[in-house]
Amino acid sequence: MKPKLIFLAFLFMSLMNIKAQCNPTITSPRMGVQFPDKIVFCNSEAETLSTQTFGSYQWYKQEWTWQTPNTNPWVPITGATSQTLTINGTDDQLYYFKVAVTQGDCTAESPAIMADGFAYALPAMISTMTPGTFEVVGQGELNVCNGASVKFDDAFPDLYGTHVWYRCAPGSPPPSPGDPCVISGATGDTYIATESGEYGFYACTEYLSITKENAKIQ
Repeated sequence: MKPKLIFLAFLFMSLMNIKAQCNPTITSPRMGVQFPDKIVFCNSEAETLSTQTFGSYQWYKQEWTWQTPNTNPWVPITGATSQTLTINGTDDQLYYFKVAVTQGDCTAESPAIMADGFAYALPAMISTMTPGTFEVVGQGELNVCNGASVKFDDAFPDLYGTHVWYRCAPGSPPPSPGDPCVISGATGDTYIATESGEYGFYACTEYLSITKENAKIQ
């Protein structure tokens, strides 16, 4: 009797293991950076979603809506039948994604994740001048003596990554490569200005690309 019971227990455990193998989940480098089950884009960068190894895959997307429950249909993504799926911040913001898989006689779908792009803090810039070297002539506008300087600081530097500083309004946010307004090499959260211009910075959080212009020097 004992050998029979051991065999049945082993068979039950084997069946449980087979079932557990067909339980897909989605992972990616940005997943959960700010909120669980969300991928957050700064701009147009790409993100690769992946799941565990199965026999076959089909990825789906669903457009976000204010309605609850979401009435938009899940649409199979043409050609998305591999273990990974690459999405980007231009075409795929405000969509949900999931993957359906098969493994032997098992078929299952992953929990849905969302690609999003919301700001969680507004930028602000602090201007520091040497007393006696400047005159305030308007909102965010200064007259500064020749030879003097103005120090600009991102008021919330810990929230943002690489900065792009400029001395005139760029043609587009974010500034295009080679935009003449961009100050070459200025990528930190502080910049010291010694020339006339309209200064500001462009920077990114994990959620949203932002731009800030609030200081003009003459």
